[in-house]
Amino acid sequence: MNKFFYRIPFLVSLLLGAGVLVYYSPSLRTYITLFSSNVELFYHSIAQSISNKVESHTFQAKKIEELKDELNSCKNSSYIYRSDAERYYSLKKELSHNNVNISNQIVQPLGYAQLGNFQKLWLEKFKDYDPKYIYGVLKEGNAVGVIVESQNRPLMILAGDPECNFAVYIGKEKAPGIAFGLDARTMVVRYIPEWIKINVGDKVVTSGLDHIFPIGVPVGEVLETKKMQGFQDAKIRLYGDTLHPNFLHLVYRIGFKKVER
Repeated sequence: MNKFFYRIPFLVSLLLGAGVLVYYSPSLRTYITLFSSNVELFYHSIAQSISNKVESHTFQAKKIEELKDELNSCKNSSYIYRSDAERYYSLKKELSHNNVNISNQIVQPLGYAQLGNFQKLWLEKFKDYDPKYIYGVLKEGNAVGVIVESQNRPLMILAGDPECNFAVYIGKEKAPGIAFGLDARTMVVRYIPEWIKINVGDKVVTSGLDHIFPIGVPVGEVLETKKMQGFQDAKIRLYGDTLHPNFLHLVYRIGFKKVER
């Protein structure tokens, strides 16, 4: 404690001497001024650099969010464009199978009438719609279903549903029968006269006798036959795709009214 006390005059003298030296020495004063200026410039440079980095980070973060929003918008647009493209090609494909001998128009389903049943779909009331008629439906030139009135609106029942049925001919001998839906890929033709020979692979076409389809529209081909009492049944594979009814041809034949089914 005493030693420190004796050193105080020495420290004070040293500081006073340094102050006088700085005051009376222009070169030293200039050096200290430059040193202080450099320190201040360094401080401001560091501060500006940090500020720039913060602003850059903030800008990048904002830009990233903007790009994310733009990407999401592009994705949504791509989904819409892809959907439109698929609809266009589906319509183009259906139009390419247009049979000029049949009076028809294009229809597009609104949606399923029953969840879990892919064979029943609602339609908008199309041009010249009359609930007294049963209309035939074509997919790429093949018979795939019928349109009936239900709840005062048109209901499309495709060939995989048991409620879908229409008259057909089988094979070269044109064995008559009525086709009923089994599933999305097959139908069963019933009430075929037992004395007419039916072979696996025989072609099945509409007969036109039910006032729904004209004669000769392709339906499918025979997979197997089964003898019944007084009749025979034939299981057939459908030609038409009933699971993707994007666009279909509605067969519209003036003067053919609904018959008892």
